[in-house]
Amino acid sequence: MLVSEEELNSEVVKVRVVYLGSLADILSVRFDYISLPRSDAYVKNLLKRLFELRPELREVEERIPLIQVFINGVEALPTTPLKEGDEVVLMPTLYEGG
Repeated sequence: MLVSEEELNSEVVKVRVVYLGSLADILSVRFDYISLPRSDAYVKNLLKRLFELRPELREVEERIPLIQVFINGVEALPTTPLKEGDEVVLMPTLYEGG
C-alpha cells in the first residue's frame, strides 16, 4: 500500500478493524475505523481504545480471554506497531472439542 507524504507526517494513524465470527455477531458490527495518535499506534493501545468504544468487547474478552489479532493477515502481538491503512482482524480463538 502506498502512503502519501501527508499521511507519513500525520499525527494520527487510522486503521480498519474487522470483527470475525462470534465477535461480529455479539457486537452487531463487522468493522470499525479507529484513529490513534502515532505515538500510541500499537496493538495493545488499539485494544484498549476498542474496549472503551465497545464495552461488550471487553465482556467477551473477559469470558474468552484469547482474542486473536492479525494485521494485514499476519498474527500480531500487543507490542506490534500499527501503520496508516493497516487492516486489523479480531477473531475469537478457534477451539477443537472432543
